[in-house]
Amino acid sequence: MDFDKMMNTWLDSRESWNNYKKEESTPELSKGDLRLFLKQLPPEDEIDLHGKTIQESEYLLTDFINISVRMGLRKVLIIHGKGNHSKGGAVLSTWVKHFLEKSPVCGETGNPDKRNGGSGATWVILRV
Repeated sequence: MDFDKMMNTWLDSRESWNNYKKEESTPELSKGDLRLFLKQLPPEDEIDLHGKTIQESEYLLTDFINISVRMGLRKVLIIHGKGNHSKGGAVLSTWVKHFLEKSPVCGETGNPDKRNGGSGATWVILRV
């Protein structure tokens, strides 16, 4: 059984997935208005990569993004930290940026305001 089939089987077994319904669909907007709408939309889910290695982060973030796309989420938050406790400075934030740039399903990115993580987090708009 390939990974996608296993993931779909697992998702189908979850009550929360089966009952998942978007509270409201994205309204019909011009491209510019849709971009603004999505930038202002609060993240619909988040993942915290604090203390993870790049290898662990790659596995976790790949799964998180794939599941988020399958669920139809439009915007997610990745918490990677600022690198204050790393001897060589921020490692994960740089890696996350490169990961998102290479991903075909990840669109525009940015940092939330300070109270939601500031430069220690990155939001991403997903192409669904």
